[in-house]
Amino acid sequence: MSFEVQRFDSDTSGTVTLISRWTVQPSGDTAQVYVGQFSDTRAAAADDRSAVVAAHSELVAALSRDIADQIRQAAAGP
Repeated sequence: MSFEVQRFDSDTSGTVTLISRWTVQPSGDTAQVYVGQFSDTRAAAADDRSAVVAAHSELVAALSRDIADQIRQAAAGP
């Protein structure tokens, strides 16, 4: 698996942004390649660092779920 993080930051209002592209090629399988993009934002629940860190963590978890969901859908076929 490889992924490129194009943006992963927060602004002064506490809004966190994650934009990335990813590619998964199962080991030994040269024919099947999964490629996707992810872009989302989260607002920190409060105006402090721990809330901003939590928003960053939520986006990483959302990215992980998105990759897994897209691979499952592609593997299931039409």
